[in-house]
Amino acid sequence: MYKKGDKSIDILSLANALVPEACMIIADQKAEKFNHIKRIPDISDKDLTYYKIAAAQQYLPAIGKIVDIIF
Repeated sequence: MYKKGDKSIDILSLANALVPEACMIIADQKAEKFNHIKRIPDISDKDLTYYKIAAAQQYLPAIGKIVDIIF
C-alpha cells in the first residue's frame, strides 16, 4: 500500500515494528550515499541499521543488499 502512494501508511512506524519490507524501504532511502562512493563502508555505519534489522529476521533481500554494499 505504501508503494502505491497511500499516505496513511507510516513507514517509519512499520520499520520500528520490525517489518522487514518497511526496514528495506527506509534503509534504501538512507543508504543512497553508498551508490556513489568507492570505499567499503564500515558495517557498524548507522545508515545500515535497517538493513541489519531486516537481515536479522532472515529477509534475503536485506542480506543480499548488505553483501552488495560491503563487497
